[in-house]
Amino acid sequence: MPFLFVGIAYWVIGFSLGYVLGLKIGLGATGIWIGLSIGTTIYAGLLVLRFQLLASRCALRAVT
Repeated sequence: MPFLFVGIAYWVIGFSLGYVLGLKIGLGATGIWIGLSIGTTIYAGLLVLRFQLLASRCALRAVT
């Protein structure tokens, strides 16, 4: 599952956004870094959501 998150966050969102910001809009290297930073942020958010989901499932099993 984390590999799927990497594919979504970095390849689909981060690199495409970096391409648009850096090369199409004209921000250069700064735009590429902004795109990759947004991809990293999305990846971290997806990992946190997955952790919360797995932790809540584990807590429900412990209660029942």
